[in-house]
Amino acid sequence: MIANEMATEEINMVSRMLTYHLENGGTIHTAFDTLRRDLPDNYENSISALEKMVIGDESVQMVGYGYSFLGLLNEFVSLIKQEKGDIGQLFQSSQEVLRDAVTKARDYWSGFNALITYFAIILMIAIGVSAVFTIFVLPQFQGMFESFGAPLPMFTAMVLNNNLLFTLIIPVLTLLVVICALCSYHIRVRVSQFRPLSNICRWVPGLNKMSDAYRYYLFVQYANILRKSDISDESAIKHAELMSGGNTNEQKFSIWRTAIETAGQMNMLIPELEYQSVQVGALFGRHMIVVRERLTLWVQVILGLLVGTLIIAMYLPIFKMGEVV
Repeated sequence: MIANEMATEEINMVSRMLTYHLENGGTIHTAFDTLRRDLPDNYENSISALEKMVIGDESVQMVGYGYSFLGLLNEFVSLIKQEKGDIGQLFQSSQEVLRDAVTKARDYWSGFNALITYFAIILMIAIGVSAVFTIFVLPQFQGMFESFGAPLPMFTAMVLNNNLLFTLIIPVLTLLVVICALCSYHIRVRVSQFRPLSNICRWVPGLNKMSDAYRYYLFVQYANILRKSDISDESAIKHAELMSGGNTNEQKFSIWRTAIETAGQMNMLIPELEYQSVQVGALFGRHMIVVRERLTLWVQVILGLLVGTLIIAMYLPIFKMGEVV
């Protein structure tokens, strides 16, 4: 089981050395003997793990956060052997495609994760400000007015005497912060593993369209990798669809899917997949702009209503202070 970052980085390096050997004209059967000869003895575990992966030994498992594309190699190897493709091509050419695809996926989601973090921080500040005002600031005015035998302004008294802030608003804001943290963590893990997001994400407003675009992006990349490993067009599309979640036949992607089917019949699947990889990246970017604008608006509305209410409740007693005295 490959579970820590150091082991992952080591096996990643060994796989690159295997790729170099294949690019220099070697065969996959002689590559591991060459690696054992050229690399220090302490790399034997990584070489053995990679060798097991190549022959389809499922005893090698990649788990945890951060193992990147290596967790997919076993699955790709099994599919390639099943479809009688060329495993050597997986390491010689497709592995670089997979690395680039993972890097792009991280770039696509990095902005969203930063936005979610910003949203969560703003909500936590709002919770803190609300607590300070209602626990320390407003009660001071209440005590002052009571000592003068005068009533508080109606709006201030309503804010102080109504427990809605603690019984509803603050718990809701806290729940939103928790949701943001869980959502960000889930996205980081799944994108690092180059897997589709959970179906639950489809029910989150704004995130659903980005999740669908990401699933289609995975479909395109999986199909491209499998096709470059000498798997037939039909099999590459079928397996890529299953691996990405089987949700690429939605109406908004129907034209792109038609293009893929047609390009496959013309033996031009790889150029079409590479073209669509760029297009789906642009689509993801457009969805990202919409989500950013909506989240920004929600932050402004929440802070405006919450902080504005507390400020008004604080300043009304100050304006009334002259009449009381």
